[in-house]
Amino acid sequence: MKLSETVKALNLNVFNDGSFRNLGKLNALDEDNTLSFLTEEKYIPLLKKTDKVTCLIVRNELIERIPFFNGGIIVSENPKSTFFMIHRYLIDMELYQKSFKTRIAPSAKIAKTAVISEKNVEIGENVIIEDYVVIKENTIIGDNSKIRSGTVISSSGFEAEIIDNIQKIVPHAGWVIIGKNVEIQANCTISKGLFPSKNTIIQDEVITDNLVHIGHGSIIGKRSRIAPNATISGNVTIGKKVWIGPSVTISNNIIVKDYADIVIGSVVISDIEREEKVSGNFALNHIKNLRNNAKIRLNK
Repeated sequence: MKLSETVKALNLNVFNDGSFRNLGKLNALDEDNTLSFLTEEKYIPLLKKTDKVTCLIVRNELIERIPFFNGGIIVSENPKSTFFMIHRYLIDMELYQKSFKTRIAPSAKIAKTAVISEKNVEIGENVIIEDYVVIKENTIIGDNSKIRSGTVISSSGFEAEIIDNIQKIVPHAGWVIIGKNVEIQANCTISKGLFPSKNTIIQDEVITDNLVHIGHGSIIGKRSRIAPNATISGNVTIGKKVWIGPSVTISNNIIVKDYADIVIGSVVISDIEREEKVSGNFALNHIKNLRNNAKIRLNK
């Protein structure tokens, strides 16, 4: 998409023209040819570290601080609001994607009380959708997967912005993509990606227990298991065969590598290494945590 052509209807100030294919935030970039925004000087190092951004929305006084950036530029007093204005325009004009009529495989078993959007949903062979499940637009469910009662898939994630002087949830244009042989138990919520370039992905053979929340843009690796009441925030990447214990909370933009073990009730605010076991609030290496607790008890 040409920057000047896209923003023509929005009456925006194009300082330098350029092209983009995706939208993304500087701290969560996945695709090349991305339009992003820069609000403060402290985020310039993020821009320097990436070659994925080809167009940028920036305040006028910051332009001289980014002489290294040769892409398209929109000048705005509120770059974030302008960014989401363009995002809403792309949704409304179906420039992200063209809608299609929902497709459900003949062998899928859908409860009468389930609610499934009439467009932009694909449900594979032998899928089971139980009572009072809600499946919103932009959902793909792979073969042999099971969605248990009361679960909501492809709700909007938690991305708030001031729109028309009112704080609102930003519309989401990404997808929830669920692989094969996945089991999502009762009363879970899975948010769709904010952008089509940052979808929420549940890979093959993932199993969740009840009351699990998975935030927008997160990826859950193959054969991982998630116990009840776990909260996985937005843009989290979970590797394969990870154990996430009951009532675990994982902050946004965290990476949990393959075979990691997160103990019950842990609050995770930093990345976890391959095969590492963590526990506590805030979560630390489990052995270190046990030693620290032992020292505390001995010093009482």
